[in-house]
Amino acid sequence: MNKPELLAKISAARQALVTVLENVPPARRAEPVLAGGWSVKDCLVHINFWEGQLVTLLYQLRNGAPLSAAHFSGRAVDEINAEWFEKGKSRSWEMAWSDFNGLGKQIARRVSEFDERELNNPRLNPKLRGRPLWQWIENDTYGHEDEHREAIEAWLRGG
Repeated sequence: MNKPELLAKISAARQALVTVLENVPPARRAEPVLAGGWSVKDCLVHINFWEGQLVTLLYQLRNGAPLSAAHFSGRAVDEINAEWFEKGKSRSWEMAWSDFNGLGKQIARRVSEFDERELNNPRLNPKLRGRPLWQWIENDTYGHEDEHREAIEAWLRGG
């Protein structure tokens, strides 16, 4: 994976998600219309939590700090998601939207700090479990955003 391609995929997925989110009627953003009783706002807060953890991971990797992001907690993803769902319920749409926009800028900046050798090195850090960094980035950005965008699109289509 080369860095320009990675950054382009991140940007394209984010823009596609923004387009879909802008089509959600404001009065319906907090309705539990998605799987698991989540609202579109809950989904956005969920994306923000994982992207925030990615920013932490990238910062720690760049600065040689011990990796402490949720990815390495030893807890099941479903357990983490359930905890974050409860914590994020009271977050307003405006705050979630602001967080989303700020995280987008941080992710682009943090990813840009790594060269292609680092992005593709499966041994960059033992905690990355033999996976290159770009795959961790994909999982928490465009891969994750596309998954949730598709669910929101299906709901908007009435599916």
